[in-house]
Amino acid sequence: MEIRLTQFVKILILCVISVSFFACWEDGIEESVTEIENTDGLFVLCEGVMGHNNSSLDFFSFEDNTTKKNIYASINSQGLGETANAMIKLQNELWIVVNGSAMVSVVNASNGKIVKVIPIVDENGRNRSPRNLVYHNGFVYVSCFDGNVVKIAAKSKNVVSVLHTEGRNPEGIAVLEDKIYVANSGGLSFPNYDNTISVINVENFTIEKMIVVKDNPQRIKAYGDRVYAVSTGDYTSDYRMTIIKNGKKVDSIDINAMDFAFNNGNMYYIDFKYGSNKIGLKKLDVSNLHAEPKDFAQVPNNLINPYRINIIDNIIYVTDAKNFTVSGEVFAFNENGVLSYSFPTSIGPNTIIKK
Repeated sequence: MEIRLTQFVKILILCVISVSFFACWEDGIEESVTEIENTDGLFVLCEGVMGHNNSSLDFFSFEDNTTKKNIYASINSQGLGETANAMIKLQNELWIVVNGSAMVSVVNASNGKIVKVIPIVDENGRNRSPRNLVYHNGFVYVSCFDGNVVKIAAKSKNVVSVLHTEGRNPEGIAVLEDKIYVANSGGLSFPNYDNTISVINVENFTIEKMIVVKDNPQRIKAYGDRVYAVSTGDYTSDYRMTIIKNGKKVDSIDINAMDFAFNNGNMYYIDFKYGSNKIGLKKLDVSNLHAEPKDFAQVPNNLINPYRINIIDNIIYVTDAKNFTVSGEVFAFNENGVLSYSFPTSIGPNTIIKK
């Protein structure tokens, strides 16, 4: 969920008073361990209610079409923690960023068991507020709201270096052609947002340049030979997507992309902005981004608050956060825009990864 200043203050207070990185699951932990080892399905990362330490890792089983909620807690006998923002899969491991609990939790994707928990803290033990992560050539790079990118060796799972982005409050992070691109939102300085993207040279882990974009860049992804970044400004005007190639801005379009993903030469995106009641599920040909967007699917009547979009095996998954306080839902569309199925989740679903 996008976080304003007062909400981050609450998170930081919670981190200070917390006695450990592993907050108990507030609603209780299932007594029996959930078995997923021999089952195919989808992992769904859910943020939970901000300030309630109830993030969740769910599992949707293809075998019986049911959602096993909060398998992280039931398998490991401890909660996932406060505000799980992002997740990637490396070989047979899930790497999960948990913002308020100041950690990256590495989980075995076969059985759901914790492999290692990596604290993301500064030299004084304070939460760096990790936000997102990306993998490249043996290392995981974690963007942190304290202004840094943390470099972690994927094999040893140890932090090896920390680099300041020269921007404020990094959010999205992407990698392309040995360069890391970090969107500096400046979200803690509302209404004085940042408007830069840091370009990091991975060979020497230094800042190569800064790219100026519209205020409040947040979501950033790489596809083909380009990087795409969405700036949301002060949330009242149209959002802007900036396209970057070889470290330079080459184009921009004004689209209200809450989130976006790429598949088979098309960009699929959620056409929605904060404070708006208008929802669209759109797509654009990446070779002609200035064309009129097309609907890739009709919006289901029970899709209330589209939040994130993930594409797996040509299935387009749109998560619905509802009002961020009740159970969420995931809608699965095929490439023809037909709603294939939907399933319930824990609160605030954001990332979906196939087992």
